[in-house]
Amino acid sequence: QKAQALSKAKVSEQAVCKGGPEVHDDPTQTRTKITREKYFDSSPNGRFRDPNLPPSLEAVEVLLRMLEAGDEQAEELQRCNYFQFSGPDAALWDATLLGRLAWEGFFVITARTGPKRAIEPLPELQPWYGVLTWGNFER
Repeated sequence: QKAQALSKAKVSEQAVCKGGPEVHDDPTQTRTKITREKYFDSSPNGRFRDPNLPPSLEAVEVLLRMLEAGDEQAEELQRCNYFQFSGPDAALWDATLLGRLAWEGFFVITARTGPKRAIEPLPELQPWYGVLTWGNFER
């Protein structure tokens, strides 16, 4: 998928970064632009989907613990950018679940990944996304 996305891209890497600040390797530096290569290289494993991972708040907690464990499994999971749950439609589209995913930093998009290419939520966790907040946001 990533190779196809790269080959279909119409904007060159130079154009993406043209006029922007230098891309730093220091993670403490703020980046406003990155190269396509760096973007796609940040999550080379793509989608993680385990048929035993149900769409539930408890499963979100398990997934977050797995991502933060600091072991080999965590390192592999951190190389993914999509974390998809398996279960009935009502649970996949549950507003509380989707709200919790957003709270934890997931950007939920949709994709035709379900049975017969049905549209399902596809929680995405990207290292290059940013979050904006303002004074009254959490009130």
